Amino acid sequence: NGSSLIFVEMNSDKIAIGRNAFLGCINLRTLLNTDSITTIETNAFNKYSKVMFYGDIKSNYAYEYAKENRINFSTNKTVTAYCYIEIK
Repeated sequence: NGSSLIFVEMNSDKIAIGRNAFLGCINLRTLLNTDSITTIETNAFNKYSKVMFYGDIKSNYAYEYAKENRINFSTNKTVTAYCYIEIK
């Protein structure tokens, strides 16, 4: 239920994303290095999520999952992170 989570980088050989893993992460926008994902279980993401998958190839589990679930997928891994600072 990490509503402040906006970016996740995968750093493993094989990754299984469990049921409801990112369900409460309504601000999640970037999942980087998705090529190592082997499984994504039911309701892993919020159905209103605007997450984008970034991977090296378009012929793996993550790409097919993204295509079936209308999630954007890109092989361009240039990701910009923003930091918001409140000034009083």
